[in-house]
Amino acid sequence: MKSIRNIISFVAIGATVFLASCAKDEDDPTGTGDARDKYTGSWTCNENSQVFGTSTYTITITKDVTSANQIIAKNFYHLGTNTNTVIVVDGNNMTIQNQLVSTFTLSGTGNYSNGNLTFNFSANDGQQPDQVTVNAHH
Repeated sequence: MKSIRNIISFVAIGATVFLASCAKDEDDPTGTGDARDKYTGSWTCNENSQVFGTSTYTITITKDVTSANQIIAKNFYHLGTNTNTVIVVDGNNMTIQNQLVSTFTLSGTGNYSNGNLTFNFSANDGQQPDQVTVNAHH
């Protein structure tokens, strides 16, 4: 009787450990171990700019190979597919640290929620600052 209880206890503990190891990490929905995976790919951006009004364009986001907490957005603020905007990610939060992209100084924040991205940032070409909001989806 005692050995049967030991076996049942052992199986129950093993099953618990196994199931816990299979749980998905919310910061890494793909399960690859890299929380940036949810940001990568092509995103359709619906932009509202104080200077340029509304527009729609596509950005492409890749992982920054030089930093485990950064991604790179090409064509951010519709500045061209050869431009790179570096974005720091922390879970679902993003920071666009002050940086020169093309002829614009960009800075702001962003958020990942329910498979969508939202950015609030400023873009300044030295003549006319622009306050911008972008909602992006795959």
